[in-house]
Amino acid sequence: MNPLADKIIEKRTFRTFNIFVFEKKEEVTEYMAMKLILKAQNRSGHNLSVALSGGSTPKKMYEQVVENDPKGSAMRHVNWFWGDERCVPPTHEESNYKLAYDHLLKPLNVSENCIFRMWGEDDPEKEAVRYHQLLDSILPVRNGYPVFDLMIQGLGEDGHTASIFPNQKELLLSQNFAEAAYNPYSMQKRITLTGEVICNAKEIFFLATGAGKAEVMAEIIHKTGKFKEYPANFIHARHGELTWLIDKEAAARLTF
Repeated sequence: MNPLADKIIEKRTFRTFNIFVFEKKEEVTEYMAMKLILKAQNRSGHNLSVALSGGSTPKKMYEQVVENDPKGSAMRHVNWFWGDERCVPPTHEESNYKLAYDHLLKPLNVSENCIFRMWGEDDPEKEAVRYHQLLDSILPVRNGYPVFDLMIQGLGEDGHTASIFPNQKELLLSQNFAEAAYNPYSMQKRITLTGEVICNAKEIFFLATGAGKAEVMAEIIHKTGKFKEYPANFIHARHGELTWLIDKEAAARLTF
């Protein structure tokens, strides 16, 4: 049981997913941080495999993991992967790896042997192939796709998740584990896990905070508006559990 469970102000269980609503953004990220620590502590004889997301929300979560596990005793038993990456060097300020390294991995002195980053500095097509092969060699496979223990996903105001944006349905359905991708607004090249891999995880957590996510959240949950255009709408837990962790602002347009 997560010790922050009493901070949930609204909880709804649906047939294929759960929604936990918190008063503040910081409670969303701390709940996820504690969930991660507890899962690592209670792992079953193997390192926990975790795929991290990009965006601004994870930064606070990383800092809260460090605050709650300052010696990194639980984090020593985690293998770290990424759900997507921008095609920039690992020292670049836009790098998802750098964000995690600076605020989580470096402070806890995580072993390089447990870090499996996407090589954003390389050609994205070649890197997608390499990452596919990497996942195939490390993770267990179920129904032809690798199985992560924990998949952490973000939600864009346009409904994108990982680096799968609207009108990129081929990335949701690809049989490859990773694909070269791009941001259609900036045309920045990226690398992303595909929809089939995300859906194959044992546990999937979506983190969505702020008023800017309220409209897209409501459309996805209530199946209204442009929900069919949103990649996040197509993510489901094929063999496990999917939970939305959101703050009160992101939940503002939900009607239960």
